[in-house]
Amino acid sequence: MQWDAGAMRLRRVSAAWLYCEPFWRELERRGLKVIALDVPMTFPPGQCAGVEINSWGAHDQLSPFAAYPRELESGIMRRFGEHPMGIEIPVEKSLHQRMAVRADLV
Repeated sequence: MQWDAGAMRLRRVSAAWLYCEPFWRELERRGLKVIALDVPMTFPPGQCAGVEINSWGAHDQLSPFAAYPRELESGIMRRFGEHPMGIEIPVEKSLHQRMAVRADLV
């Protein structure tokens, strides 16, 4: 959530409201090959020249899991499934809870 001073309220961040083009899109336009994997706080990839995977295991997510080329999405889900960490809730965890997270990740 982000404070919207114009509306005087909290809003969920979205591409329609606060879009910011990732720097690697400019690199692609300059002819460089790019692979971007789970960069936090980015929006889903549109058509791009390289490979981009968003929100599979990123710790901060603005959108659901998406990938480009699109066939990567189904391939990742088929091979690996949902990310084992799930959505992290940053609160203190007991030793038992931390060990359960570790076991899931391993």
